[in-house]
Amino acid sequence: ENIAKRRKQQGMTQAKLAESLGIGTDSLARIEKGLIAPRFERLDAIARMLDCDVSELFRKSDDATRSRAQSIAHLMAHLPNEDQEKLVTIVEEIVRLRDGGRSEA
Repeated sequence: ENIAKRRKQQGMTQAKLAESLGIGTDSLARIEKGLIAPRFERLDAIARMLDCDVSELFRKSDDATRSRAQSIAHLMAHLPNEDQEKLVTIVEEIVRLRDGGRSEA
């Protein structure tokens, strides 16, 4: 289900993704429906084609907060440690303000 969702978000047809992976559209359809499980190498290729981590292909659709946190972590990984700490401080301040000062970081 997540593969189909990400594929559609990327504006990619099932046929195009299947062709890029070197498999038939029927095989991709079964993968997207959860009827068959692809090998890890294929999962890695799917994730690369859909510009995401393999773990994102297994997330529950209601797991938006975790997905956002992972996106932020991915962005932060490219920053120097000092800038990462500044970003954490900014997020903590936003949370504190939204909680009316109740949260302690």
